[in-house]
Amino acid sequence: MRPDRWTAVTESSFPWEQDALEFLRQHLPNHEPWRAWSNFEFIDDQGRVNEVDLLVLTPRGLILVEIKSRPGIVEGDNHYLDLEQRRQEVHGGQPAPAREPKGQAAGVLAPTAGCYRQE
Repeated sequence: MRPDRWTAVTESSFPWEQDALEFLRQHLPNHEPWRAWSNFEFIDDQGRVNEVDLLVLTPRGLILVEIKSRPGIVEGDNHYLDLEQRRQEVHGGQPAPAREPKGQAAGVLAPTAGCYRQE
């Protein structure tokens, strides 16, 4: 993605985040309406600070990307993730619930911030 379509609000201090963001930047489309904003914070209506790794504007809406670093093989479905690390399996729950409060908070604040246009 061209620099005029990608805004790094702050630079990540984590090498794995830098690598993941660079990978995404290289592979996201370079045409309208695609845009991306990385590494920023917002305060929700409860006064909590929320960190966002990447927010991508696509033709179908906004995508909130949360970057994690876990070495090994990741497999899963709509309900579970299996993370194989050093021959040991770690079973975790669905990742969506962890990001839903942040996405819901951003959705509540968007209309009040006047950051989108209704037609």
